Amino acid sequence: MVLHLSQSHEQQIKREARAGYPHEVCGLLIGRVTRDGADVIRCASAPNVTDGDPRRRFSIAPQFLIDTQRRLRQEGLAVIGVYHSHPNQPPQPSQTDVTQGWPGLYYVICQTEPDSCGPLTAWCLHAQASAFEQVTISTSPAA
Repeated sequence: MVLHLSQSHEQQIKREARAGYPHEVCGLLIGRVTRDGADVIRCASAPNVTDGDPRRRFSIAPQFLIDTQRRLRQEGLAVIGVYHSHPNQPPQPSQTDVTQGWPGLYYVICQTEPDSCGPLTAWCLHAQASAFEQVTISTSPAA
């Protein structure tokens, strides 16, 4: 599987991750599912509304997700995944990501440090919701 996103999407995610450091930032990946994976058309930044420690957890408000999905139906697009940052942690799914993740969605994780932002990694949660599989990211210059 391949997750296609533009350099501008990658830059947006990294910019948000750096701006939100040391807290986790989050948002929705919007696009279309394809035969070999998915195409990201845009990223929608979401407030982190976790009731836990925002340096280690994120949560997207259900109403934000519902409102976004309603708008997207008119455009023929869908929420295909979620992005979030891992401050001072590797860009790999945590156990919390596994237990709170939605099967079939793509997850992009960005490692952030005080002065830098690492490469993005992408993952898809298996249908049985027990483990993530790493997905190849294909970055193109087009927006």
